[in-house]
Amino acid sequence: MFSKLFYKIFFIILGELCFILPAVSQTETEENLLEGQIEATSSELLEHLEWLRHHRIDLNRTTVKRLQSLPFLSPVKAYQIVEERNKNGLFRSWSDLQKRLNFDKDFLNRLKSYLKISRRKPEKKKSLKFRWRGQKFSPRKSGYKTGAYPGSSWKNYQRINFFFSEHFHGGLLTEKDPGENKWNDHFVGYFTINRLSILKRLIIGNFSGETGQGLVLWGPYGLSKGADPLAPVKKHGKGILGFLYSNENSYFTGAAAEIGRGAFSLTMLVSHSPLDATLNPDGTVKSFFLSGLHRTQSEISKKNSLTETLYGGRVSGSWHSGTVGVTYWQNRYSRRISKNDPERYRFYFSGNKNYVGGIDYDLFLGRFNLFGEIARSRSGWALIGNAVMDMGKTSIVVSYRYFDPRFQNPHSNSFGTSQINNDQGVYFGLKGKIASSTKISFYYDLFHRPWRTYYTPIPTNGNDFFVQVEQKLFPTLAVVFRARFRTKEIVKGGNTLSGLKKNIFLEQSHHLYRFNLIFHPSPQIRLKTRLEIVNLTTPAVSEEIVFSSREMGFLFYQNVWIRLSHHLTVSARCIKFNTNSYNSRIYEFEDDLPGVLTIRPLYKKGTSWYILAKWKAFKTFQLSAKFSITYHNGVSEWGSGLEKIQGNIEKRFGLEGDLEF
Repeated sequence: MFSKLFYKIFFIILGELCFILPAVSQTETEENLLEGQIEATSSELLEHLEWLRHHRIDLNRTTVKRLQSLPFLSPVKAYQIVEERNKNGLFRSWSDLQKRLNFDKDFLNRLKSYLKISRRKPEKKKSLKFRWRGQKFSPRKSGYKTGAYPGSSWKNYQRINFFFSEHFHGGLLTEKDPGENKWNDHFVGYFTINRLSILKRLIIGNFSGETGQGLVLWGPYGLSKGADPLAPVKKHGKGILGFLYSNENSYFTGAAAEIGRGAFSLTMLVSHSPLDATLNPDGTVKSFFLSGLHRTQSEISKKNSLTETLYGGRVSGSWHSGTVGVTYWQNRYSRRISKNDPERYRFYFSGNKNYVGGIDYDLFLGRFNLFGEIARSRSGWALIGNAVMDMGKTSIVVSYRYFDPRFQNPHSNSFGTSQINNDQGVYFGLKGKIASSTKISFYYDLFHRPWRTYYTPIPTNGNDFFVQVEQKLFPTLAVVFRARFRTKEIVKGGNTLSGLKKNIFLEQSHHLYRFNLIFHPSPQIRLKTRLEIVNLTTPAVSEEIVFSSREMGFLFYQNVWIRLSHHLTVSARCIKFNTNSYNSRIYEFEDDLPGVLTIRPLYKKGTSWYILAKWKAFKTFQLSAKFSITYHNGVSEWGSGLEKIQGNIEKRFGLEGDLEF
């Protein structure tokens, strides 16, 4: 009763604030980049941006490769910054940078959160960083009541990073998902030696690799298409990296080293990693188990039931205007991978051995950046070629990709699709300013599936169109309009005029419209109002078939962020949503505890609110807390199976502490 009354009062107050002070979320940059990560909500890139905010890159000492780790900075601009510094000396200030390169003021303000200009080389200090996080969901789900989930309902996370010097650092991470018994069900760690003579890097323990454009070797994350049309296209590989993330499937266990002198470098890696898998009665592998959950006896039986032994390497050469590299690896599984459905899985991997090799390039030619990769696996090819042109206030990208249905690589992550096979497409994107106070973002992706998918038994086509216009009405007030139109071919069941059931191929269209009102009257107050509408249509395509489907949905929210003091910030949001079904769901990116990426699918009818507080208690300690409630209207239970809850109210609570010495 109290929570419902609190919600109503809270919503009314924020509704009034909408008209008085109608803000930019504290993480507006992160939201624009990450809100499209609906297929794999891994937090690696979010944590990378968080790390950059606390360890800003020095423009007077960085490299082009390092500068490109900022996803929203075009590769041509990164190259121009370093070239200007090398030719005409160090930057003295931000105004000096703007004068020499004629960058837009809004663009520079965005850079200041992640970059700095220093005249002195900073001293490397020893440090120890500890992060603890606990998250709880209520009410109790069916799995806890029946005993299928033997562990507690808390999700626990602990991480330690230690830096002895610029040459030695490492870390440890443990995590327990809700329902799991062991506090260290997921455990990873590594130790790194950097920059000792010709040894650029040596990693022992758990690590990942990022090379080329992701066709041969990449870690667990990659940007999806979104508000920044350029950012997801180019991969910015950082080579071998220590792995300290929650993803339980995309890392290696062993050792990796990079050595180099001058323009050339050589990387070598060897790994023997346990994997989760579902087994057939004969001991072969039916499928990889990728959820990372080990709650029930069935899930526990899949844990570490397979091992992968892998070794490989990379040779690369860099010069003034580019890089060329060759990467190769081969592996062996401890069990044979089988195909249980030869029709659906005709081109899926089978056997216990595989190899992948490829050549990648990254070339700068004036205002152009050309980059791409071609790769070969045991059975098929994959290639991607891209070009970026920077014209000052406007940037354009063109990309072509072809991923053979026979291409098989579990360690890839490239632009275009979540699985690097069975996809061919052409992509065009543009972003820039069309007036002093008007920004535009646009992309168009035309794609073709050369072979059937799991649910669609024939090759299909589709397209994806996106446009966003941001108009700054006043220095503190902006409006943003977005439209996205996606079309794809699907199979649906219908009826003939005589009443017989028949499967038909239809062109399904998904239209999304969004309106944002963003206002920040002072550095202490920021607000944002959003209205989003979805229209999902599946038309009839044959006179013989009687079939028609149309679904709609909307989402409205008001967000407020307030800095109550130098040490305390509070953000809150009220949300109302209504869709016909899960098919017309609307995804909502939420501000959350540091390092937590939350993108919720909201569907059917309901309301929700949350409040998030971050308190810098001491110079070395920050405490963050979040509480949220979601009401599902007109239902007596929510969810299904072991995840079902009784009632229509979901509550989530999270607490996190960050300590640094």
